[in-house]
Amino acid sequence: MEVTKVIKYALRRGGDKKKMKKITDVRIYKKYNEKYNLDKYLHIFYYLFFGVLTTVINIVVYALFAKVFKFNYQLSNIIAWTIAVITAYLTNRKYVFDSSSQKKKNLWEFFKFIIVRILTLLLEIFVMYIGVKVLLIDDLIIKCVSNVVVIITNYIMSRYIVFNSKKKIKNSDILDNRKMANQIFEDNYEYKFNLSFLILYTIAFITLLTDIIIYFFKLEYIFALVISLCITSLVYALLKKKNIIKIKCEFKKYDLIFIVLVLILCASSIVFLDNFWDTKSYHIYLQENPFMDKVNSDFFPGRTLNSFLFPLADRIHYLFRYFLGYRLGTIMSYYLLIVIYYEIKRIIKEILKNDVNELLLSVISILPVMMFTCIEQAGKYYIDNFSIAFLLEIIYIILFKKQILKNRKLMYYLGMLVGIIIGVKVSNAALLIPVFLVFVKNNIKDIKYVKVYDYIVTLLLLIMPFGVYAIDNYIQTGNILYPYYNNVFKSEMFMEESWQDTKFGGKNFLEKILWPYYGIFSPSRLYDYGSVSPMWYIGYSVIIVYGCVYCIKKIIRYIKGRKKENIAMNIEYESVNLHYLVVTTFLLYIVWEFLLGGYVRYAFVIPICAYIVILSILVNMIKKNKKIVVAVFLIAIMYETSYEVYEYFSFYHRSFITYLIDFGIDSAKYQYIQNLSKIFNDKNSEKISLNEGDAWGVLYDDSSIPTMLREGINVPIYNIRKEFYNTSLYGANDKLYQMYQNVMKKARIWVNLNTSDIKLKIEQLNENGYKIEELKLYTDIDTLNIDEDLILARISYDENIDSINNVSEVLNNYAVYDLDKKQDIRIALCYASNTKINFAHDGKVELYILNEEKNEKKKVGETILHLKELYEIELNTTDLSENDKLMIQTYDNVDYRIFIY
Repeated sequence: MEVTKVIKYALRRGGDKKKMKKITDVRIYKKYNEKYNLDKYLHIFYYLFFGVLTTVINIVVYALFAKVFKFNYQLSNIIAWTIAVITAYLTNRKYVFDSSSQKKKNLWEFFKFIIVRILTLLLEIFVMYIGVKVLLIDDLIIKCVSNVVVIITNYIMSRYIVFNSKKKIKNSDILDNRKMANQIFEDNYEYKFNLSFLILYTIAFITLLTDIIIYFFKLEYIFALVISLCITSLVYALLKKKNIIKIKCEFKKYDLIFIVLVLILCASSIVFLDNFWDTKSYHIYLQENPFMDKVNSDFFPGRTLNSFLFPLADRIHYLFRYFLGYRLGTIMSYYLLIVIYYEIKRIIKEILKNDVNELLLSVISILPVMMFTCIEQAGKYYIDNFSIAFLLEIIYIILFKKQILKNRKLMYYLGMLVGIIIGVKVSNAALLIPVFLVFVKNNIKDIKYVKVYDYIVTLLLLIMPFGVYAIDNYIQTGNILYPYYNNVFKSEMFMEESWQDTKFGGKNFLEKILWPYYGIFSPSRLYDYGSVSPMWYIGYSVIIVYGCVYCIKKIIRYIKGRKKENIAMNIEYESVNLHYLVVTTFLLYIVWEFLLGGYVRYAFVIPICAYIVILSILVNMIKKNKKIVVAVFLIAIMYETSYEVYEYFSFYHRSFITYLIDFGIDSAKYQYIQNLSKIFNDKNSEKISLNEGDAWGVLYDDSSIPTMLREGINVPIYNIRKEFYNTSLYGANDKLYQMYQNVMKKARIWVNLNTSDIKLKIEQLNENGYKIEELKLYTDIDTLNIDEDLILARISYDENIDSINNVSEVLNNYAVYDLDKKQDIRIALCYASNTKINFAHDGKVELYILNEEKNEKKKVGETILHLKELYEIELNTTDLSENDKLMIQTYDNVDYRIFIY
């Protein structure tokens, strides 16, 4: 009863801080204070009291504007929330937490309070969404639960983040000592952002915030983007003003060597289309449809394994493609090379302790970036270089920054980076395991400094970059990482066993350990062999030798009683940072071999780290005048570099430079000008309207075409490749195949049959049980700016028919050439589908007209032909007779197809 009297007394005196302090003078309060130490919990009582007051104000203001003034309910809610938050700030600051913030810092404190309340508002929306939509619990119950969570979170964040009750120390000697300590901490422990990486990080943050707004508030992309830009700009401005983030521009004049190389590469190749498989198969689709219903509306458009990938990196690419068009949208892939360069340079500089010439540092930092594994991504919408850039940043922080757990800002930032790297590609989580082990080794002693709220904030920041995509995946499939780890999540739309592509990696322990060497002895075993550079096995060998020498050195020191002067070693290693990088790289190799199945494109960061190790050792050996070791390392680096140059010019036929080297100036100029003339029309993509009930079909690698052709998102896109749904190779099960049959039997599907591969497409339709019902020809569609007509075929599904369409009949109905009409014709040439070579070199093709009666051959055209690409020759037939025949002259053994139309 006496406690109740104290509470009633507080309520009567509420609203005046001085009067409320009289509570402590009440005899009853003093009595129980001695027994229960009530002073310790007094601020909690104040918090609850003013929390109730704020809630009442919120409801009253909402009712006033919504019911009395007849404002829109959303506008009324915003006004009520704003007034309630201001009231909460004033009362919490003055009565609850007794903030001692100076007037000039009030704005920053108020801004932190607003940010906290916005975050807890988003938390409440998230809890409500999960409870109501996912767990199907009554909304009133979830509302009560969410309020409890929000109240507790608001209290913790207000007490420990927003309001600062620490009193300012006036002793000048102590202040001087603190300044000195802060300077030492800043030099040795404080983290400074590399400007190039900060730009990338900011773009990733803006993209992520845009997607969160789109998902929870259902706004259009452009509106969500503007909001996220405003929020990000405000946050960065305040963080910079408060000196919370520190930026360091590491640009040196010798960096211009690499920057100029990237600019030349960009200028010479960005005009050419990205027509590579992954881009056409699922990257373009994921860019535009991160949250599309891929089961009930679209139907696994990127095949079962690719439809639900976390699309953060693809969305970053889409930001640029949205404004610049298809070709120029790849500009981020060139910028990533610069980011990776500066990350490499910073790591090497840290290992060598700044004791290296700037010119030498810039030159050796170029070499890892110019590996084919990196450079082949330039000009593509591939996302592997995002993984390299973010992983190198994480490795740099964990290996070279001290006392991370004492630096709250750095810990939060690291948590966000880990979340982003998982949002880029789920397989990166495995590569974080070795880095995490090193982190634990370096920071375990400081774990006592981490507070409970540090764990909470770090965990939230870690989940945020991929959380929204994981939620969407779970709602659609029942598996947040669909289709992986389905033995845990038990999605009904995939096999229950843990799926792993069997064409990757070694089959036993010995093969896994030796897997980097299979590029030499058994290249056919390596999937994606074109991306396997010598650095995979050179680096592996160097790291193993390094480890063996280090262990031998330790043993000798132990035997000799650790007398360093009695040890004669050929190679000396003095850098602890280098030790850590070697260990980390070795563990990355092991994770790649055993957990990632040896698939090279999952772990491009490994040869990069191995290259950094080799370059660091080389510089150390040069300083120590170890000529034999230096010669060996130089030979290895020259071999690696020459291999990368050869790979680039023999495979990467997408730049003016490669055309110039292979075919001469005339061909290079022609191809470049033809593509350059279309570069600014890319963002003006045409759309094709289909009838209600129609759908777009995806056959193999062409989901990019229907993605950019469909008008609105009400026209679904279906993957019609039957083997995705009825073979264990892709993890399918009976339920998924039954869903496939039900969807396909009901749909009227249109697929694109480009003139360059129409015969192959018809054969593939037959194999999958589809019959062509109707053909439409579009000559003015230039969505991907390919110089060919677009043929749409309406198809129907019948699983019981083996061979449905006669290919020649379809082609004859489409393309009939009549010499009697004396018309101008176009002749489309491309490699035949049955050619046995995988990577054909570009070859010269000449077209002749042969008159058998006169035994004459007349050259009428020529072109340079590329693998699976269409090139057309326009031919005037006015002077041709019926005895004339077309003839192709080639300079290799490749078969070609001709289409005349």
